[in-house]
Amino acid sequence: MKLLLFILFFVMAANYILAQNPDCKVLVDSLKGTYAGECTNGKANGMGKAVGTDSYEGLFVEGYPEGKGMYIWKDGHYYIGQFNKGKLHGTGEMYYESASGDDSLITGYWEKGKYKGLYEKPYIIHRSTTKISEINCSYRNQNKNGRTITIESFRVSSEGTTFRNSGGVQPAVNNIVLTQGGYKGSQSIYLANSASTILLEAVFPFKATIYLNGGEYFEISLLEKADYDIRVRTF
Repeated sequence: MKLLLFILFFVMAANYILAQNPDCKVLVDSLKGTYAGECTNGKANGMGKAVGTDSYEGLFVEGYPEGKGMYIWKDGHYYIGQFNKGKLHGTGEMYYESASGDDSLITGYWEKGKYKGLYEKPYIIHRSTTKISEINCSYRNQNKNGRTITIESFRVSSEGTTFRNSGGVQPAVNNIVLTQGGYKGSQSIYLANSASTILLEAVFPFKATIYLNGGEYFEISLLEKADYDIRVRTF
């Protein structure tokens, strides 16, 4: 796996010829040492390679790794993927050697240098009917103990005022058609101006079409294990 990743990256990198630029600055402390590559206004810009305590080969912008590149730490583990102002940011693959000595690979999405998970957002809203004006999805306890999906629905007027129960059909969940995953039970809570359905012990990845009273529906995928809160507004 390690050899394959190196070959793929350096085939891409072989399309340019590095030229030594001793006066060209790289602004990441761990990469300060020698630099070879393209330079603009005294800073690394374009394709290049910097070697300091660690090393990096790929795209630079204003002295920082930016875009696609490969970063190798001094202990030998490395990352191939996207960067933003010198930090791992975007999709990529991280290779490291585990305590047992086996090769390991983490694939997914990084944000400001930290691994966030397999996806930038662990949910996808595929489609919805025209009277659903807004769907907001949030999540917590990602990759830990998350097992519930809460669907809270509101009905609002054209002026944005939330209807109370007497103001029209309550937009409660009345059917769930599963495409992937599942759940073991549900609870419903009805308040003065909203209705909530809580799906218990959900199985992920989860994909379903959620139908509301009145014929409105939306389709959503929840890709990673987490507790999800889905707020739906109709008019």
